[in-house]
Amino acid sequence: MKPEPADDGIKLFRRRLQFAIMMVVAALTTAALVIVQHKLSTDAETAMQREFQRTFDAMSNVHSLRYAMLLERCRELGRKVVLHVETNHPPESQPYQVMQEVLADIVEAPEGIESHHAGDGFHAEFCRLLDPAGAVIEPGPAMWAGPLLPDESAQLKLPAGLIAGPQLGYLHREQVDGDGPIFDLIAIPLLAGNKPSQSATLILGFEPASRLLRRSEPGYIKGLWFRGEIYHTTLPAPAARQVADALGAALARTGNNSQPIPLTLGGVPHLLLFQQLNAESAYAAAYQICLLPMTELQTRLAKLRWQVLGAGGLLLLTGLLASRTLAARFARPVEILLRSLSEQRDQRRQAETAYQQAAAGMQRAARFSADASHQLKTPVAVLRAILQDIPEREKLSPALREELNGLVHQTYRLSGLIDDLLLLSRMDAGQLKIAPCPVDLSQLIELALDDLSVRPDQHSLVIEKDYPPEIPILGEKRHVALILQNLLENAQKYNRSNGRIRVAVHLADDAVRLVVGNTTRRPIPAAARDLIFERFHRGTMAEDIPGYGLGLDLARELARLQGGELTLLRSDEQMTEFEVRFQHGDTSPACKQTV
Repeated sequence: MKPEPADDGIKLFRRRLQFAIMMVVAALTTAALVIVQHKLSTDAETAMQREFQRTFDAMSNVHSLRYAMLLERCRELGRKVVLHVETNHPPESQPYQVMQEVLADIVEAPEGIESHHAGDGFHAEFCRLLDPAGAVIEPGPAMWAGPLLPDESAQLKLPAGLIAGPQLGYLHREQVDGDGPIFDLIAIPLLAGNKPSQSATLILGFEPASRLLRRSEPGYIKGLWFRGEIYHTTLPAPAARQVADALGAALARTGNNSQPIPLTLGGVPHLLLFQQLNAESAYAAAYQICLLPMTELQTRLAKLRWQVLGAGGLLLLTGLLASRTLAARFARPVEILLRSLSEQRDQRRQAETAYQQAAAGMQRAARFSADASHQLKTPVAVLRAILQDIPEREKLSPALREELNGLVHQTYRLSGLIDDLLLLSRMDAGQLKIAPCPVDLSQLIELALDDLSVRPDQHSLVIEKDYPPEIPILGEKRHVALILQNLLENAQKYNRSNGRIRVAVHLADDAVRLVVGNTTRRPIPAAARDLIFERFHRGTMAEDIPGYGLGLDLARELARLQGGELTLLRSDEQMTEFEVRFQHGDTSPACKQTV
């Protein structure tokens, strides 16, 4: 048995639905995996950076504490030196011989003299004095002051003048010994009797801070940056050079930066932190550095990545398996719908065939109506001529003459009906084309009111007018006049005794609004307000009023053809008002029309 086309469509829809659900599940799972992995990676990296920052801050605090202790020790020695010189030695004494008694226990303990500070952890490798100009005063034969090469002595110089306070600096020793190439310098101003002219500066060189830097911190690489080079670090020479260049560029760009700087050394990403050790010092700047290899973080992230991928894969597999069940469940209503659509498709084809037949019939009926209306105009005109000729040829009684006048009047009504039907037929067939031209609406209103005044007025109506003398609109005079005629005739027919008709025009930005109102005889029921514009519709309020139910429909269609609209504004116990909207226009001699 050959399968039905609907069954093939259902199977195809089910496969497509399953594929779509699988794609959605895969996309959502992938997006969730990416977001989760990014969040976890960011959190792990942030946590490591915070730990790195805390460790570096602790290292900096240790250095600051050591520097504070050194500074206090040196200030004490400076005070002792000044006091010793002022009380025990004349000004012409050799300064290094004078200071030996005070500084020997911290620089070098003489034989036979026990050092009182040997166990406090502060041992100076050398000491020097600077004159007021900042130049080094050499110790001469005082070997206890510690040996220095000429280029090393030159590094001790300070700018001329009184220094503001203790200065922290660093000395680079080319001839490396067991202590390393960098020594800490503490410069203490010595004021003899508080007289700047007699001031000098005491410089003590202590064992290098590298011993602190070389203390092992698991997972961290420490060092000292001084004069563009990295010292006291376990880095290979190329890596040290790369770190030195990166630090120099960072200092030139941002100064003392508190944010980690990313570096890649030997293919391994690192984070670099640095801090100046001797801020506000007259000596060359030195920076403590610390590097954190990111290998541990990479290992942790790789493990985390596999965990996330494993969980995501399991979630994706579960979602794909569930998509088959979901597709079958979601497809059931669609299967019913497809079968129903197949049946409706057949019904629609039948309806389309019936519609085409009905449309063809309506076109034929419209053509017939137009042809019949056209053909009826001549017999009606002949009948009217005969009826009008009879009273002239025959002597008739007044009663019979009145009946003939009534018949003539009915022929006029019949002619108007035929004209309306002909016009509606042309509109239905799409044969009525209007080329709107500028016309004066106020002139057309006056003509329509003149025509209304000659009609029999059974209600003794009062006409109220409220419009400017010139109202340019776009339209066709004959059809605008027909709209006005229908609205005014309705306002007269459906008015009450001693009532009034009001014609007003409002000029708005978007349109010209014509309002025709009459005092209400009986309000239009709310249920009938949507039906009054239908062709041949006449409500209960018009049972005793002659008419055919074509006027409002014809007026609205003509208004729409001219780019406007006819609507019912209100109908209550006081007034019934209709509004016609026209397009703005300018009167122009080049477009003349006649009614």
